[in-house]
Amino acid sequence: MKLPKLGNFNQSEIMMRMLVFFNSIFSSTLIAFAIFFFMDNGINAHEVSFLVSVKFWAIMLFSLSIYIFNQTQIRYLFVLSGILKIIAVIIIYLEQSLISLTAFILINCLGAYFSLYLINYMFNKQQKIFLMNSQLDILYII
Repeated sequence: MKLPKLGNFNQSEIMMRMLVFFNSIFSSTLIAFAIFFFMDNGINAHEVSFLVSVKFWAIMLFSLSIYIFNQTQIRYLFVLSGILKIIAVIIIYLEQSLISLTAFILINCLGAYFSLYLINYMFNKQQKIFLMNSQLDILYII
């Protein structure tokens, strides 16, 4: 898929930003459905605004963490984020309360952040092993 050049961003950066955007829309839609279906359980406007603010700050932290890591590693994040969303929806289905909705948001965002950290750690570890092997090969040749 060819995208037009927009500013200083290359095509992979634009695709990653679009993935982040659609990921946030998907999780926000799940929150909206959960609030709509569980409104009979006493969720009021203050709790809804609390959930929206938690979601906003979680997305901000998630967006900032993307610039720290390599873009190819972020693809794995969306798979893990989808799995966490399924687990969180099961939690919401079993426990219909404000605490479960807040846990849903935090599970998505914190889980995504820690998975990015873990992927970055494993990537750096593989890079170091590759560099050590190449240095040993060079020493062996010399």
